[in-house]
Parts: sequence; C-alpha cells; structure tokens
Amino acid sequence: MEEDALLTVEEACRHLGVSRPTLAAFVKEFGIPKYKKPFTGRRDFFKRSELDAARNAATPKEAAAA
Repeated sequence: MEEDALLTVEEACRHLGVSRPTLAAFVKEFGIPKYKKPFTGRRDFFKRSELDAARNAATPKEAAAA
C-alpha cells in the first residue's frame, strides 16, 4: 500500500475501524488535515500516513506494548 495514499472518508473509516462520527471527532481532536482533489467536488480525503500517526499517538503506550 502506498504510504501517502489519499483515502475517502469511507475508506478512512474502514482503515481505522471507526464510524463517521468517531472519525470526525478524531480529526478534530488530533488536527488531521483534510485534502481535496481537483474536480472531485466537495469530497474530503485523508493521507493514510497521517491517520496512522494520529492513531499511534492516541494508543496508550501500555496497550501498544502488550
């Protein structure tokens, strides 16, 4: 998988295993930037690497070590 692949909201939800409202809260809490592609209308996209970095920052160190 390409590290900086752009994911749609639906793909980002599947990637993180969360619902749309949870993704929205996650984006707001961790300041994950949204991207737009030319000619795609109002769709938001997220970089896979930035989602992963925020998820890793949100994971407690004890849970990651287990």
